[in-house]
Amino acid sequence: MFDQLKAMSAMAGLMKNKQAMADAARNVHESLDKREISVEAPDKSICVKVNGKLTVTSISLHPRVVADAAAGEAQRAAMEQLICRAVNAALSRAKDAIAEEIGAEAKKLGLGDLGSEIGGGLGQLLK
Repeated sequence: MFDQLKAMSAMAGLMKNKQAMADAARNVHESLDKREISVEAPDKSICVKVNGKLTVTSISLHPRVVADAAAGEAQRAAMEQLICRAVNAALSRAKDAIAEEIGAEAKKLGLGDLGSEIGGGLGQLLK
């Protein structure tokens, strides 16, 4: 309870210091610009890369998967499901990375655990 009051006090102080908030936002933005998250299927047949802006930057398919997909409807459907799962996993990890970045920057601003709640809450919003 006391920690939350301290964090709320720190946040009130930050509202008076808009430059610190702007700097923190810029730091998060720059960090996320450099972030790349890769997810591979367990059999390494598919690799999906997502950046910190939640944009899929690449999807790589093993030639075997492509050949299998051409073999029939069931194989193609299985490949599509693998791609969907890999994309969703990559996006989920990217959202977690965003929440971590925001939480870390909030802690630097003296928001303590409230920073984790802000970052974690944003992560939940993005999910």
